[in-house]
Amino acid sequence: MQATGNPLRRGLICLLIVVGLTLPALGSARAQTAGIVIGTVEKLATLDPADAGDVFTWEVMSHLFTGLTRQKVGTVEYELALASQHTASEDGLTHSFVIRPDAAFNDGTPITAQTFADTINRTLTLSGRGGKIVAQYVKAVSADVSTNTLTLELVKPIPFIEQLVALPIFAPLPPSLYTANAFNNTPTTFISNGIYKVEHFEPSKSITLTADPAWKGDAPQTAMITITHFDYPADLRVALINGDVDLAWRGLPDEDTDLALRTSGLRQENAPGLQSFYLLIDVTQKPFNNLIARQGTAYMFDRERAVKVGMQGMAEALYSLVPSQLEADAPAYPAYDFDKAAEVLASGKFTRYNQINSSMQYSRLLYGDLYAEGISVLNSNLQRQRTYILGVFDTEPKTFLNQIERGQFKSIIVGWSPLVPHPYAYLQPLLASDGRLAAGAHYQNAEIDTLLKQAATAEPSAQSALYQQVQTLALQDVVAVPLWQNQQTLIAHENVQGIVIEPNFLLRYDQLKKS
Repeated sequence: MQATGNPLRRGLICLLIVVGLTLPALGSARAQTAGIVIGTVEKLATLDPADAGDVFTWEVMSHLFTGLTRQKVGTVEYELALASQHTASEDGLTHSFVIRPDAAFNDGTPITAQTFADTINRTLTLSGRGGKIVAQYVKAVSADVSTNTLTLELVKPIPFIEQLVALPIFAPLPPSLYTANAFNNTPTTFISNGIYKVEHFEPSKSITLTADPAWKGDAPQTAMITITHFDYPADLRVALINGDVDLAWRGLPDEDTDLALRTSGLRQENAPGLQSFYLLIDVTQKPFNNLIARQGTAYMFDRERAVKVGMQGMAEALYSLVPSQLEADAPAYPAYDFDKAAEVLASGKFTRYNQINSSMQYSRLLYGDLYAEGISVLNSNLQRQRTYILGVFDTEPKTFLNQIERGQFKSIIVGWSPLVPHPYAYLQPLLASDGRLAAGAHYQNAEIDTLLKQAATAEPSAQSALYQQVQTLALQDVVAVPLWQNQQTLIAHENVQGIVIEPNFLLRYDQLKKS
């Protein structure tokens, strides 16, 4: 499970540029490159996928390594890459991938099923950040040399295996650089198999990528991409305004964004993200053990006003448990309706004389100021409803996360970022009896459990109908109320074109170009 970081922690995103061995100033380095310079406050500390577990590092690595599958540009769809064929056992526990005979690293070394098996086993054995994620899903890995087939034995069936193995933590690694018994976070030479190769890497400071001539697909729009880290957002803003970076990605807070946009020639690009926020309700504690109390509450959230006023338009109101980018026809939760909320609550004898008395928790430090401002707007509406006495508490991150894990809340507004873009990656944690969020809410529904188990092994064409049924049942129970999904923001000079920000937080460097 991924929240907005570690499982439930925010998580994931960032990268930056190189200044040249003999050119200490960023401005002079940029003056001599025809490429694009990306500025960020994120740090790239490793080029070893086995020790990578954040989205920013994965973003960089996705341009250096190609695995069994890959994400299609500008979509949440996936296709086979180094695998020419994928088959699964009937129980969904065994997946076999035939490796293309022409697969190779950029130094000409062949990539075989054994290469993949050795890489994944290394990742599991070293048990770094990447390994801990792989171990959640993969129990055993083997290769059949005679058929050049990789076989993955899973811990349990999942319907998003092709999305999962596209992550850089499953990409093949050259054994000459990445030995079986140790991480190599800062290799002094670089061998890869992606659209770019590494020209220069200074850990936690900058990295320069250049187009790899060994790449067999379409060439990148820009041959050189430099990514540079800034310690402070203000420094990144100044570098952007001065033209020392072409775009700022992952790191400018709202106030710095506003200041930067006062400069002519700069523009803001927004794209929907898959981090989604929900009111999660403990269905066993009073008053929310009463279904009518939960059903009435579902009408009391003015998402549109919270997004527009509280969050300054930097989010999108969410009315379903799965964002529309993944499932367009998901059952919709009710829109804000003050009178309908009072009517439903009255049917359960909740009035000003028999009030709902409860609490709602959030964490400004975990999710940021905009999130907190959005909640402030939601709370102002809740307080108008005289049947409600709701204490709203800002909780420090560690306590907040522990209370979710231990199920020690009455209601809580939590952000969820799936590991991969797939409906199951939302619904299983939110609704399954063994789902991490559902367990915290003490929610169980045997029919939902059955449907999710069926979806885990169903053909892709049959899955959507199962997810519709799951969400219809969840809508009746009201254990999680969708509120909004985040937006990703990038500030760029007007001559930068081809900006593609995937919903799962990845900026496509190979699509960037200057007009």
